[in-house]
Amino acid sequence: MVDSFNLPSMQVVVDTTHAKVLITGPLIINITGGMNDETNLVHNPICFILTLNDKTQVTHWEGYWDQSNDGMTTALGKVMARMKAA
Repeated sequence: MVDSFNLPSMQVVVDTTHAKVLITGPLIINITGGMNDETNLVHNPICFILTLNDKTQVTHWEGYWDQSNDGMTTALGKVMARMKAA
């Protein structure tokens, strides 16, 4: 569904006491459904929270964004309708 995933600028917060890394910023995705003639750029801020173990390896990854974002739901609806019609 998504052909590109761009986080042009981000802020990173490291909590060494709780072994967490927070990454947040403005996400821009292009929802195309794999169709070359489809372009639906969507701006939807995103936040990732990573939990690390003692070896600083990621053991848990959480992602948060507005799943009801108007631009995203409109683009998904448009692409899904084309996919059903094909």
